Amino acid sequence: MEKREAGTDGNHSPYTVLTRAGVGFEAGSNRFFPDRPTLLMVHGAGGRGAHWLNQTGPLGRTLNTVAVDLPGHGGTAGPSHDEIGGYAAWLEEVVAPAFEAGVVLMGHSMGGAVALEAALRGAMNIQALILVGTGARLRVAPDFLKGLRGRFEETIEAIIGYAYAPGAPEELLKEGARMMKDSGMSVVSGDFEACSRFDCRERAGRIACPALVLCGETDRLTPPKLSEELGRLLQRASVQFIPRAGHMVMVESPTILNRAVQAFIEGL
Repeated sequence: MEKREAGTDGNHSPYTVLTRAGVGFEAGSNRFFPDRPTLLMVHGAGGRGAHWLNQTGPLGRTLNTVAVDLPGHGGTAGPSHDEIGGYAAWLEEVVAPAFEAGVVLMGHSMGGAVALEAALRGAMNIQALILVGTGARLRVAPDFLKGLRGRFEETIEAIIGYAYAPGAPEELLKEGARMMKDSGMSVVSGDFEACSRFDCRERAGRIACPALVLCGETDRLTPPKLSEELGRLLQRASVQFIPRAGHMVMVESPTILNRAVQAFIEGL
């Protein structure tokens, strides 16, 4: 999937808005279709929109699919943030104007926290939420936080070791580690600190839009119990677990995840 270049067709006004705003992103089509639902995807800590390539293409056959790079990640200039609220504010101020008709907002891990915070802030037109491998609270092990500042590459390798289900192909782990290392120590450590500070458990019940909560059955970074809790806290949530998948469920089991996403959006 090639990085989407806006402005090559007069039908690309949302993509043009993003490009003019300096937002890096992946899109599933060279055309934006106003009559289709728009699925806007937000990546996790130390990630980039390319983590969603198994979704932007296949789901882009029936949806407008857009996976943005958060500030300081991928093709979007910094600074990055060390608070989830900073990313949520950027999403509503910079990205939302491109999609005034509304979006289904899908976030993975830290991106799920950003999606929850954006929904709570109430400034975006969010038709529904899809929350993947995340939780209302994202506490990070102190050893990881300390290691990211002092033993960056070694700690990344440890995190990636937990991010995939046992037996995941080695090439997935290597690519995951490479992409996270490319984000740099300051960005990655700030992201994990933002996650560790995030806690919306007392506020999550205010979110009234439909929500789908997805989690790999063997997720060791955001265990299934966090998804179960999130499903109880939200007003209108359904929870699904994907077998034999870990934290990077959209990479490990894209077909099953995509079917769940497609069915949820068709049912809205």
